[in-house]
Amino acid sequence: MVSEITVPEDRIEVLEVDGQELPYVEFHRRQPAVKLVLDGEEYFFYKTFPLRGYAPALLKAVRQLEAEGKKVLVAYFPPGRNFPTSHHWDRLYLYATGIRPIGMGKAPGL
Repeated sequence: MVSEITVPEDRIEVLEVDGQELPYVEFHRRQPAVKLVLDGEEYFFYKTFPLRGYAPALLKAVRQLEAEGKKVLVAYFPPGRNFPTSHHWDRLYLYATGIRPIGMGKAPGL
């Protein structure tokens, strides 16, 4: 993973998942990032979901994050060249504002 990618606002699309519209960005030839920056807001990596059958788990995570007042952003990064025929490696990446970045350890008191 790279540490940060700045996302131009004009790259944001809409991903419709079971009637809910989510902000979505698709990257080509990039590694996933720990942090995406959109309009000055930092979205940190939260979780990945397999491209096939992702809807229930993705929506559950999105609803939980939004209930906590966080904004979400869904991203797609193409799988590495080592796995060109495996759908297992096709994944959606969920990012959110206001969460503890990966590698920062548990929050105090947890």
